[in-house]
Amino acid sequence: MMGISGGSMNALLTAGARMEQASMQGRAANNVRANANILRSEIKQDAGRGASVEKKEKALEEMEKQADAVESTQFSSLSEVKKSVEQAAEINRQEAKEEAKKAEKKQEEKAKEKKAEETKEEKVTNDKALDETVNEVQETEKISVEHVDVLL
Repeated sequence: MMGISGGSMNALLTAGARMEQASMQGRAANNVRANANILRSEIKQDAGRGASVEKKEKALEEMEKQADAVESTQFSSLSEVKKSVEQAAEINRQEAKEEAKKAEKKQEEKAKEKKAEETKEEKVTNDKALDETVNEVQETEKISVEHVDVLL
């Protein structure tokens, strides 16, 4: 079987890099969400004590927007991973088709060579048989001529 080509290797490397990038984006989004949860708890505590929570609510809103944006970017990265993997698969399919065509062509050439060799061997065999037949006829004629000479 064939190995991985340069084109599919590049596509797989790209997929790997994008996968790592998506993983980092996921961790970042999780960290922002964790910090948002902490801030949410602080807002509840502060509201329970009667303290002003407007600044923290604005900060929480920004954190949630930031987490959403990072997750959206992560999904884009994962979409690119999928495209890269599909591209690598398509490259491999195309190369497999080309390899199969080459193998088929090579097999056809070998079959033609074998047929030509068989035809050549058959011709040599026929030529030998013809030579033997000619020699037998000549020998028969020679014997017949000698026999005729003796009778006269």
